[in-house]
Amino acid sequence: MNKQLLLGIDVGTLGSKGVLLSTEGKVVAESFREHDIYQPYPGWAEHDPEAVWWKDFVQLVREIFKRYRAKPPDVLGICVSALMPDVVLVNRQGHPLYNAILYSDNRAYEELQWGKKVVGDEMHLNVCGTSITTEAAWPKLLWVKKHKPKVWSKAYKFLSATNYLVLKLTSQYSMDFDNATAYLFDLKKGEWSEELCQLAGIPIEKLPSVFPSHQIVGEVEREASKETGLAKGTPVLVGCGDVSASTLSSGVTEDKEAVFYYGSTGCLLVCSDQLQTHPKLWAGRYLIPGKYLLASFMATSGIILRWFRDEFGQLEVEKARRSGSSAYSILDQEASRVAPGSDGLIILPYFQGEKAPIWNPLARGVVFGLLLNHTRAHLYRSLLEAVGYGLRHNLDMFEESGMLPEKLMTVDGGAKSRLWRQIVTDITGIPQHYIAKLSGAPFGDAYLAGYGVGLFKDFRKLKEWLKVTEVTYPHPKIHQYYTKLYSIYRKLYESVGPLFLEVKALEAE
Repeated sequence: MNKQLLLGIDVGTLGSKGVLLSTEGKVVAESFREHDIYQPYPGWAEHDPEAVWWKDFVQLVREIFKRYRAKPPDVLGICVSALMPDVVLVNRQGHPLYNAILYSDNRAYEELQWGKKVVGDEMHLNVCGTSITTEAAWPKLLWVKKHKPKVWSKAYKFLSATNYLVLKLTSQYSMDFDNATAYLFDLKKGEWSEELCQLAGIPIEKLPSVFPSHQIVGEVEREASKETGLAKGTPVLVGCGDVSASTLSSGVTEDKEAVFYYGSTGCLLVCSDQLQTHPKLWAGRYLIPGKYLLASFMATSGIILRWFRDEFGQLEVEKARRSGSSAYSILDQEASRVAPGSDGLIILPYFQGEKAPIWNPLARGVVFGLLLNHTRAHLYRSLLEAVGYGLRHNLDMFEESGMLPEKLMTVDGGAKSRLWRQIVTDITGIPQHYIAKLSGAPFGDAYLAGYGVGLFKDFRKLKEWLKVTEVTYPHPKIHQYYTKLYSIYRKLYESVGPLFLEVKALEAE
């Protein structure tokens, strides 16, 4: 008897994951691959679309089929999500002309400042749902236009990671509402803004057609079928960004429900029945028709923990190898023996600039209060705390907008850390609900695939499948103490912020 299955694939910043989901909500097979970011210069961040995105996709699908021994025709639909926003320029044959410039890349600083003068934050906020920030993709396009004129002249379409993978599968050029928000997309009308494209100098004909994420945009074609093992003719959705897929996977479907995404970057997303905007936050259409998201994106979260592991955690990596455990869990054990506040050690987590809410691509990480008695465990705990302070800073913006959540669902790999969840909860004062077996973005992708092919009429089944396994509550006294440290954290950036521009000026000499 044929089985009905749904495939969800998510290609992230530092790794990719795929799941095969039964129509009863059971993950029957999954696979994960780790990859790196290419950083040829300080502040740059790139991926090779073919060697990272497509290679990951192909190997994940083949590994999943091998593990489950699934028959390709049993897959009813495919949905892909990926890191966003990013920029990849392709020629008429769909081949990348240059490495993809990732969301965390800060090279387009001059183009960003030019855009603020020519387009203006107010107009951009009214049309696109956000001020002009480092999260925007179109200033990165202008960087290519200025610095890589041959690449620009050969470009046929501008895509993001999700759209490139869909192109590889279906030969269809498309973009989802999710990724479109990083370009010059009129959020209310649901189409490209001709006025803003003209002002910014972005040729609107090079932007692909835009569709809601649940729409089927094509089918797996013969060449893609040969490479992946997927059945030719399998329906493919237009897809979405990774954070939206993760939000869906956590069961956030109703007004003011929220999720914090412990990914490579830290993302806070709140569902809304109405379009809400704030000059320091991002707004967009949600994967659920008629719903919207208000969101903030921190430049770093889990990525600074990986940096610490790779640069200073060789002992833990070796211990983990011998014991079969995780280096992060060993680091957690060491950090748990350090008192809250890390004995006065405070870190600004701006290791890749910062996005919300300061939106300063020139910002840098700062270690404040370091003494000889501080250990590696202090530094690691302080990094965990830094993400908590950054989240609280963003929550202040949500409170201003009237969208402060009462609780947070938590997703992605970092959420597995009980210590990290407790630290962040103690800093913010907001309880966190954790689902232990949650598969994250690819689970949301797979459910969306089921919705797109008509298998699910709404998103009620998704909520029924999800069971909260742990709730983390704040400790009142520790929260009060962290509140005092948070005040210092805020003052620290105010004090050193102007120096980042001076450093940039020196580097330009």
